[in-house]
Amino acid sequence: AASDVYKRQDLANKTDLPKTKIEHWFRKDKCFSYPSIEDWNKIKPHLKKIQFDDELTYEIDEDWKS
Repeated sequence: AASDVYKRQDLANKTDLPKTKIEHWFRKDKCFSYPSIEDWNKIKPHLKKIQFDDELTYEIDEDWKS
């Protein structure tokens, strides 16, 4: 909806993130993506309702095994 477009532009204006990158997080098809932890922490202060914070910031420290 129009309000979603405004929110995306608003997040782009308030952060150093490109609007096109932010748009991928709001897509409702198979081409959506999740923000990186760094990007999530940039947009989080500008969101009215914070959901899935633990899931988006959870990290597992593992050694690479080939």
